[in-house]
Amino acid sequence: MCRIHFRVKRVLSTKFIILLCGFLVLYLITNRRNSLSSQAGGPIPSDLKYKSDKTSTFQKIGYRSADSESPLHDILQRRERLRRQLKNPFFRAYSFIRGLLVNPGSGRENREEEFELLTNWNNTTLLTQCSYLIENIYQNNPSWTNEEIVKFHNNDNVDDLMMSLMGERVRIYNYCFTHGNLNTLDVLKTKYFKKQGIDPWDYQSRTFPFFKENIDPENYLLWPNIYDLSLESENKLLPKPSFKTGNRQFNLNFLQYWKMLGKGRGIVTTLPIGDIKLFYKQLKVLDYLNNTLPIQIVTTGGASVELFIEELKSYSKSTHQKILLIDTSPMLNTSFASLYIRFFSNKWISILFNTFEEMIFMDVDVVPFVNPNEFFEIDGYKETGIFMYKDRALLNEHTFQYCIDTFRGLEPSMQENELLSKNHVLDRLLRGSSDKSKSAKDQTGQQQTFNSFFIDQKLHHVDSGLVVIDKKRKFDGILMSFLLNIDWKTQRCVYGDKEVFWLGHLFAGSDYAIDATYAGLLGPIGKDDDEATSSTRYHICSAQISHNDGERLMWANGGLKTCKLDNAAEADFDANPDYFSSRYNDKETLEQMYSSALGIDAMIIPDPEVDPWLQIQECQNYMYCAFVTTDVNDSPLDAGSLVKFKSPSLISYNKISNLWNDAVIS
Repeated sequence: MCRIHFRVKRVLSTKFIILLCGFLVLYLITNRRNSLSSQAGGPIPSDLKYKSDKTSTFQKIGYRSADSESPLHDILQRRERLRRQLKNPFFRAYSFIRGLLVNPGSGRENREEEFELLTNWNNTTLLTQCSYLIENIYQNNPSWTNEEIVKFHNNDNVDDLMMSLMGERVRIYNYCFTHGNLNTLDVLKTKYFKKQGIDPWDYQSRTFPFFKENIDPENYLLWPNIYDLSLESENKLLPKPSFKTGNRQFNLNFLQYWKMLGKGRGIVTTLPIGDIKLFYKQLKVLDYLNNTLPIQIVTTGGASVELFIEELKSYSKSTHQKILLIDTSPMLNTSFASLYIRFFSNKWISILFNTFEEMIFMDVDVVPFVNPNEFFEIDGYKETGIFMYKDRALLNEHTFQYCIDTFRGLEPSMQENELLSKNHVLDRLLRGSSDKSKSAKDQTGQQQTFNSFFIDQKLHHVDSGLVVIDKKRKFDGILMSFLLNIDWKTQRCVYGDKEVFWLGHLFAGSDYAIDATYAGLLGPIGKDDDEATSSTRYHICSAQISHNDGERLMWANGGLKTCKLDNAAEADFDANPDYFSSRYNDKETLEQMYSSALGIDAMIIPDPEVDPWLQIQECQNYMYCAFVTTDVNDSPLDAGSLVKFKSPSLISYNKISNLWNDAVIS
């Protein structure tokens, strides 16, 4: 009896295995057919798709497909693959039997769970979404890092891909943490992260490679050294705070906490120690304007910290301004900062790591003509949280087509629009760029700038000498702008940091405002009357770019010395002695003119289509001339603008110029 039972059992086991193998063969055949069918009529291969998308322009609304290296591309590909598999009866049977024999409780159940997540994505909790998204970033490329953007890969496709993936990762970060306010410890506590040994610090430092490496989250606090230079005591270093959350919780969610901790309003700047005298001049003007906002100088640290403290501690006693020095070196990757956070990139350190909620970023050679608090009352700032001023309309300087193509890869893909959220700012501007019913003068400054860069490929758009920013509201755009400014290829496409201010916000999907009025030229005015036409042609030649609000002068860029460059007279005579001798006789005469305070009579914004900006050789080619022609009533005959300042404003503006020039500290 036992032998018969064993024989039956063996026969049944053999048949079961044969049946299982049959299901497996049928599944493989069916799956192969589905795969071939998908390839024949499915997506264009990634390399072709990416190039194909680049031929389209920003004038058309049509989302690109994510590159094959994108985890979002993989996620939606997997959703379609799971859909096919779970519809396949042979696969379902095979998966069921395999689960019984090999690993009960896994296989089909896991696939169905993942498919349920992907097909009900919008009804899934943000926590589940973000854990899944970040898991896929690591699964897609275990060695991923945004540090790749600072490298020259000598291959446009690779450079473009690195920028594209960086933009996608930053938007995922903003989706989950900047906007979603999730705790990274909660998001990264799934089985996958535990198994791979991935913690929130690894994720944060790969996304933002400027952070200090290899810290002990329990015993180290990410916090800058803050020096209050108005303190009477010799020790001006403020104590570091302590948090109820503990160091680890704070460090691993640093950016979220830093955003929330910003308080009050203030002025922010960054400068090398060699420009300290320009800062003294700025302080003198701020005293005159009765500024009450505290000022923070933000630096990446190093030997300059002690030099700043030594220089400023005595001068701070002679000014009414409250000055603090922020040394960010305790938070930064030292080697990364020394290599890549230099020159213009220092602006982003100062904008991100100051302690204010709302700020006016000011270059050290910027001169305000109104009380700084007035900048916070600008409508565009109150509406969007960031306000920028336009640069001069220089029509003959352009960016490159390959730059426009590269930025095309930075826009959100159709996969991202489905899984995260749509970039409504970009969508609105794309629609506006194809709206022919409005002339340029009837468009917003934001739309004018978008069209001028992406369609006309003009190079200069924003004067970033003074920008008004609500850090809490615009944190997403600040993070994107920071990384975009250290991207190697971006640096070839724009001049310094200027355009990155709005490009970062554009590609972060964060709204922004740009003044609709172009920059003008400030200084003494000259004129030529034409009796035959009863017109007058006015001109100003100077090195001071200026910005107005109607009849009011708001601020100027470039200081208020006629020529802001030291030793320029000697350099100019040496470079072109015939030109300068014929105009100024000798170096001494030219030096006297260059070093004099700028006389302020008026401001001209030329119509570049009629009277383009004219660059001249004075001040080592830093000087321009602006022209406007008016009728007998001094009304411009073209789209240019003439503002003749009147007392008491005229007296005040020239007093500021004299104060700025007399403020040199020996």
